[in-house]
This record gives sequence, structure tokens and C-alpha cells, in this order.
Amino acid sequence: MSNETGGDVLTDINNMSLQAEEMPSLADFGREPSSGSWPDGWYESTILPGYSSGNSNYQWQTEDTVSKNGDSRNMRVCFALKNKSGETRNYWASFNYRLADFTPERLGAIAKVRKQAQAENWKSWPGELKDLQRSSLAIGQLGQFERALGFKLKLLPGGGGLNTSIFPGQKLDVRLRLNSETGYSDVVEYAKAFERKALYK
Repeated sequence: MSNETGGDVLTDINNMSLQAEEMPSLADFGREPSSGSWPDGWYESTILPGYSSGNSNYQWQTEDTVSKNGDSRNMRVCFALKNKSGETRNYWASFNYRLADFTPERLGAIAKVRKQAQAENWKSWPGELKDLQRSSLAIGQLGQFERALGFKLKLLPGGGGLNTSIFPGQKLDVRLRLNSETGYSDVVEYAKAFERKALYK
């Protein structure tokens, strides 16, 4: 980063002799103006292998890792979203699941209790079924993502989690929604590529 005279900004700051209450110029460190959060709605997207965030150079990757607690897994998927004006932005979404969620017994139990919950109009599943509801929510998210991709998800050999190497380059529609707690937009829904084109923002 250089100043107007061609010197090194950091060197100049270190060598400055400042008066009390005087500040060095921070202008060269300023971030570029942002157009703000994109509106809630559907966008065309392509899955990326990963990307660096603009303000911190932190690298986000499409990958599957063990959770911090070690009792589940997190699959992160990176997206390049495009709006109607052709502008693109990068986002990521995370799926939390347990390998036990995929067993035939677990899937059968989820299907059975879902029918009961719908028939009896449950707002939430009762105490002894809370853990099964967690599995149901994880499977629901992954199932919608699978439908949007158009092919079945695959496990890595040896039970090492979901294989994310087959995702980059795949196109699908995603829906953004502003998270009022964080102030950032989250990817909250998935559909087949161009299925929601009439609703693109």
C-alpha cells in the first residue's frame, strides 16, 4: 500500500511525530463502499471450491469437517450468486448432521413420526423425540439440497463424511434471507437451477 509520494504507508506511520490528540491518516486503510445486503429472495448460483473473504482474506472452502464438539459433522458449501444486474457475490451455507442420521432405521423412524406430527399438528416434537427431530431437520435440509443438485449425495470411503468434491461447478437456485441478529444474509433454501428464475432478485 503506497501513499501519494510513493512511500510505504506503514513506514511513514512508524516514523511520524504526532502532536497530542493528532491521528495519522487512516484513509488508505478504508474499505471500498458497499452496496449493502442484497434483498431477500432467489438468486442464480454456482458452487465454488472456495473463496477468500474481501475484508480479511479468510479462506472459506467447500468441505466436510468434524464439528467442534466431535459428535456431528458440518458440511460447508460455497456459492457464487448472481443478481439480475449481473453482479456476483460469494456466500456460504453450512449443514450440520450425524452419520447415524442416514441409517435405514433412523430414516424410517423420521418418516413415521413426521406423519404423526403432521396429523396431530405438533408445534414441536415431544421430549423423547427431540433428538429424532434434530435428525429430521438435518435430513430435510440435505434432502432439499440433493433435489436442487439433481443427483444423490455420496459418502467418502470409510465413513469420513459427505463427499464435497462432486459439488463445485454445479448450478442451482438459492434463496437469501437477512439474519436480523447478525445483519448478514443467510442462504436458507435451495431449488433446481433456474427453477425460480421468475423470482430472481
